[in-house]
Amino acid sequence: MLADHVSSPVGSEQESGRSGSGNRVITRVMGNQALFQAGNSLTTGSFFNYFVNGFHPSAFWLAVLMILPETMQSLCLLTRRWWTNRKSVWLASLVIGRFSAMLIPCALLFPTTESQQLAPILFVAGCTAVWYFAQGIAYVNYLSWLSDLAPSTRWGTLFSRRQMAGLLIGIGMPLGVLMLRRKILAPLPDDAERWSYAVLFTAGGILTICSVLPMLSLPDVPMAATAPAAKRPWREIWSNARFRYLLASRWTAAFFQGLTQAVLFKYAVDFLKIPIETYFSMISLMLLIQLPLSWSAGRLSDAGQDRAGMFWGLLIVSLAMPCWLMATAVNWWWLVVAYACWGAFALVNVCGTNLCLKLSPRSENLRQLTLYEQVSGFIAGLAGLLGGALLDQMLHGVTETDARIAAFQTLIVVSWIGRTAAPLWLLGMREVHSPHRA
Repeated sequence: MLADHVSSPVGSEQESGRSGSGNRVITRVMGNQALFQAGNSLTTGSFFNYFVNGFHPSAFWLAVLMILPETMQSLCLLTRRWWTNRKSVWLASLVIGRFSAMLIPCALLFPTTESQQLAPILFVAGCTAVWYFAQGIAYVNYLSWLSDLAPSTRWGTLFSRRQMAGLLIGIGMPLGVLMLRRKILAPLPDDAERWSYAVLFTAGGILTICSVLPMLSLPDVPMAATAPAAKRPWREIWSNARFRYLLASRWTAAFFQGLTQAVLFKYAVDFLKIPIETYFSMISLMLLIQLPLSWSAGRLSDAGQDRAGMFWGLLIVSLAMPCWLMATAVNWWWLVVAYACWGAFALVNVCGTNLCLKLSPRSENLRQLTLYEQVSGFIAGLAGLLGGALLDQMLHGVTETDARIAAFQTLIVVSWIGRTAAPLWLLGMREVHSPHRA
């Protein structure tokens, strides 16, 4: 049972037995993540946002499309956990999700008349919903499977190396693809720019599906082989005080980060006039900073300092918001500082996930992972919808530029306050120095 201490059905002999295959697992996971990131970087983030922005959605609909991924991923909590073969579930769900994503460019085939302007947006929304619902199921099964493939004493190394492999690809590939895209499109008609997204989405989908190849030879570890099912799983989850503090911190950060998801994008594009190439340059800087911080996060985690890593990571991340407030069309470079602060997400991502795993029973951790990873996404999604609706309401009938900027900045200030409060929840819990005791 989970109480305020951490116990595990896995003994020290099993832990040491797994250590021999730990390096093999880490190597294959790094290969998997590198391929996944190569494909994912061409179909998400700014690529997706700029593609959708070409249909000229309102702030509300832009928020809907931006929060759909996190919202749909959280719905995997509602599915009954009837599976025991997590590897197969991950593989099938990932492939289904990616085939749905590859349909998104078909939105360009819709008529562009004003009366049918919403049709392509609804089509993109439908494909995105299926894509991320399947990916949500895939992701929690993937993390749970990995936690059984490697000894808990090396989770920090495993997940930090996994993140670093993705960062190495994410630093240069999207920007390089954009530069190549611009060179190819230069002599072509303007309409070719929109259709270039179809090529990117297709190539990204193929790369992501290929990411399963390094993992195919790794064995599945059935849940029943490592941990008995809890009789009252939800009661046991909520009885863990430290896990409650972790969720409070995670969900608080998710809400106030989600609140400005569409707000920051529209502010950067509409008022700061940030082109997509500059956007990806700043993202590359953020990822470059995350690279050494991921390595440090792995060492902190293996040393039992996950709480400290997550606390300082969240605090540094929150400092990006005053940079957004100081940015103008002339002094847009403040966004460079903001993205540098967001490099601390490396600490949050590695230490937070590992802390969740350490506060969960070995193997029987799908519910905890879903609460931590996916429900936080659902909260961010609802907050993003709220932020988009509030922004539309605040901008309604407002024509003066200064007044419109003030509406954006008001929401940014609220988000700053909430982001700063998120790490304070972690002060109520102790560090988890020994992840799983015999």
